[in-house]
Amino acid sequence: MKWVELRRHTIVDKDKNISPEGLKLANWARGQLSLKYDAYFCSPLVRCCQTMEAFGFKQYKIDEAFIVLPGDRLKPIMPKVDAIVKEKGVGLLEAFFQLPETMEIIEERARGGLDGIRRVAHDLPEGGSALIISHGGTIEPAAL
Repeated sequence: MKWVELRRHTIVDKDKNISPEGLKLANWARGQLSLKYDAYFCSPLVRCCQTMEAFGFKQYKIDEAFIVLPGDRLKPIMPKVDAIVKEKGVGLLEAFFQLPETMEIIEERARGGLDGIRRVAHDLPEGGSALIISHGGTIEPAAL
C-alpha cells in the first residue's frame, strides 16, 4: 500500500509568514509525523514551504497542484462571502459552499488537488509514502 499524508500549513501572521504561534505548532506537529518519507511536496506559497522546513524537511518539490484558491477569481465574490460569514457565523470555506458563484472555483480546486495527490501516489514505490503541505482551500474541497 502507498501512503500520502496531506497537511495544511501552520498558523501565519498578517504577512502570510509563519507566526511564532505557528512555529510552535509546527514543532509540536513534527513529533506526529513519520521520520522519513519517500517524497515531499508543497504549494509554491511561502507559508507552505516554511511549514515543511519547520517540520525539518529541507528537500522538497514545489507543486502547483497544491496551490491556494485563486484570489483573483474570488475577489469580486468576497463581499457576499464575508456577509455570509458574519450573518451565519460560519467559516470561510463553508460560506464559499453556500454561493453558486464559488462552486465552480471550489470544484476546480478540489479536482486539481485530487489529481495532484493521485499523481504523487502513482509515482511512489509500493509501500512508499509522501508528505504534502498545502492549504485548507485545497485540502477541504478535495476531501469533500
